[in-house]
Amino acid sequence: MGSRDGARAGIRFAGTALGTAAALVAALAPAALPHPAALTENTVAYPLGLTTAKSPAQSPLPGHLLATLGPAGHLAAIALLVAVGAAIAASLVIAPPASPPRAAIRIAIGLTALFALCPATRWGYFIYPLALIAWAALERSRHGSPEPVDHREHPWRADVLVRAGP
Repeated sequence: MGSRDGARAGIRFAGTALGTAAALVAALAPAALPHPAALTENTVAYPLGLTTAKSPAQSPLPGHLLATLGPAGHLAAIALLVAVGAAIAASLVIAPPASPPRAAIRIAIGLTALFALCPATRWGYFIYPLALIAWAALERSRHGSPEPVDHREHPWRADVLVRAGP
């Protein structure tokens, strides 16, 4: 955001994001503080398949299939999760999306890959990327596609259609 809209907009965005995160932590902390181990188990260990509890709703997606191959397969699924997460984060930093709908689509692709590689995933998780894609489609139909940008004028916006002027 800072490279696209300037440092001031980037700082304002970062401040808003940090303020929102702090407000959420403050609102949810009273429920989480009495049992921090339960919070970690439910939000991190369970989706990674690191708990004794097993869900009968698990789907035969690549991460689950890898995890059924034993400890090496489980480790491979987690390594793929980390690699995909790093690749999505890098893509957002290296080539920032030009608009919120484009960001939503990129994040939806990343979530789809992460959910597919998660050792203890379920089909229901895919509602989140589908909702992001639906929102992006609605937003584009409401506002239309953004105008193409001259790449010589905005070299960092390689993710938009380029139309060179005379």
